[in-house]
Amino acid sequence: MIKRAPKPGDVVFALRKNFKGLPIPYKHYGVYIGYKQVIHFRGPKNAEEIDSSKADIIQTSLDDFLNVDELFIESLPENFKYKPFKPLKVIQRAKSKLGKYKGKYKLLFNNCEHFAHWCKYDVPFSLQVREFVNKTGEVAATTAVVVYTLYKAFKKGKQDIVNKE
Repeated sequence: MIKRAPKPGDVVFALRKNFKGLPIPYKHYGVYIGYKQVIHFRGPKNAEEIDSSKADIIQTSLDDFLNVDELFIESLPENFKYKPFKPLKVIQRAKSKLGKYKGKYKLLFNNCEHFAHWCKYDVPFSLQVREFVNKTGEVAATTAVVVYTLYKAFKKGKQDIVNKE
């Protein structure tokens, strides 16, 4: 994360905390296009719930994008495997999708981060989704080990009871 004013073509994000009752914070991504404007994939501004059927790629003011959250500029490692487009091309790509994605939002496969990265790198990816899947996978694996261990202990305990009779 870089602490500076955003430049046109930057991938930016706001850290959402306690957003619409979601239990975990997440990053909302967009492409800064200059003049305090951001293009991003989002649902209706005042929706009571997240409704993917109404989400679309829109252009809003930076203040509206932030929604009182702090602005961050994405910084990926220099050895990152995808080469970024030049800022003007990033902006052109973002503008080319305005209003064309209504109802196409998919949390795991086509979200705001996928869109912003597609604009900058021509590859739609989400580091948040990867991290979540990795953590979920670890939790699932740990749970499976615990359940298996309890099952084996239960079965052994049952066998001990049978042997005593």
